[in-house]
Amino acid sequence: MSIPEKPDRERPLKLALSSIEDLLGAVPYLLGFQPTDSIVVVAIAGTHVVTGVRGDLPAPDAPAGLVQAVAAALAHRALTGGVDTVAILGYGPAHAFDPVAAVVRAVFSEHHTEILEVVRVFDGRYFSYLDPGPDDGVPFDAATSTTARLAAHLGGTVFTDRDELVASIAPVTGADREAMSRALAAAVERLRLVKDTAGAPGLFAAGRQALHNALARYRAGGRLDDDEMAWLIVHLFHPGICTLAWLHTDTSAWQEHLWRDATRRADPEVVAPAASLLAFVAWRRGHGTLADAAVQRALQAEPDYRLALLIDRVLTVGLPPSALDGWPPAQVLDALDPDLSDPTSEPTTD
Repeated sequence: MSIPEKPDRERPLKLALSSIEDLLGAVPYLLGFQPTDSIVVVAIAGTHVVTGVRGDLPAPDAPAGLVQAVAAALAHRALTGGVDTVAILGYGPAHAFDPVAAVVRAVFSEHHTEILEVVRVFDGRYFSYLDPGPDDGVPFDAATSTTARLAAHLGGTVFTDRDELVASIAPVTGADREAMSRALAAAVERLRLVKDTAGAPGLFAAGRQALHNALARYRAGGRLDDDEMAWLIVHLFHPGICTLAWLHTDTSAWQEHLWRDATRRADPEVVAPAASLLAFVAWRRGHGTLADAAVQRALQAEPDYRLALLIDRVLTVGLPPSALDGWPPAQVLDALDPDLSDPTSEPTTD
């Protein structure tokens, strides 16, 4: 069994999963954080891991209806993209996991889905329900597993929990926020001047160049300064420029870095385009929790922002990232914007 891992390369790398330890070591990289008090379903199609979906572990005295709803939601999100096998993993004590595990197993059985493994992880040990081992479990540290070490080497990042992951895209504060607010105010005035002097064609050309410069800078491992980032952010509100950014978003790690940086540095009220693009690239890279967090930031700023609503729907129905493998065709990009078909070319200034 293998799990695709996409760092800076276009071609997916694969990690072999041949044991419970390998599976448990991969879960934090599927989710982007180390789960606790969680039930996780690893969805597999053939010999490939498609996705990992997570829900909060209900309280032991939770109503049966709530437990059933959690199980149904996990199945709805996991059973996509040809999934035929699942592993059910619980992170918590037995009295909390066992009742939920029974319901989740029943739901997937109703869908005629093979259950590869049922495992509970708690207090540094795991307990297999299908291949029972010692009564006191098997010692296990996900961070030191072979899979975890290899995933980290290939570019994977794991946060200690979901809150830390969400905090990683929170707005910058203090002096950084003040500097970006000044830069954004100056960018708005500059935008008005370009519109007044060059009209709509000049405005679009300026935005296209700002996007081109950003793509080139981050692909080369650099970073936009405050004025450059502010100039990009204000142009993303042009539907044509945001569409260009969307169409040029693939599965590269540097693109996630770009849109994470833009999301953090944008003032909260103007973050919707950048956060939506971060959600899109995160989803395509298999980082569903990050994608969801970014979508929520976008919708908090603009509840009706169309790209955010689209990605939110994609996440809700559980569409796998593989649905967009090979998208968009290179000829579409070339025809739409030849200047951006090679974002590695030398950036220029406006």
